[in-house]
Amino acid sequence: MIYMENPAKRRYYLLFIEQDLFCTWCLIRAFGSLVSNRGRRMIQVCTNEQHAWQEMWEVEYIKRQRGYIYAIMPNEDGFYLRPQTVAEIIKLKPKKKNPITTHLTLEMEKINNPNQQELFRLC
Repeated sequence: MIYMENPAKRRYYLLFIEQDLFCTWCLIRAFGSLVSNRGRRMIQVCTNEQHAWQEMWEVEYIKRQRGYIYAIMPNEDGFYLRPQTVAEIIKLKPKKKNPITTHLTLEMEKINNPNQQELFRLC
């Protein structure tokens, strides 16, 4: 994954390679403005992985010639997905007061499975 910014024009360019559902290699180009939320994404289908890498480095070379420099991606977590457990997802969920909590505690007493009890406790 390559992330570049052009400080003079306040634009970004993101390049990465991935396979689609049909196992074809694709070069994904995402670019847009750093000031607004406008942007675009293009998918270029390549013949194999080596061709995708070659295309990525050619585009990167062209962008460096146009004033783009390497930068730290502001929201890197959106691109590096990993499997999560239900407990991790619920922990990230914002907590809010719920008048049904008394009802949940009564329901928890009826559940025999400890994993299900943990899920109700985390909600």
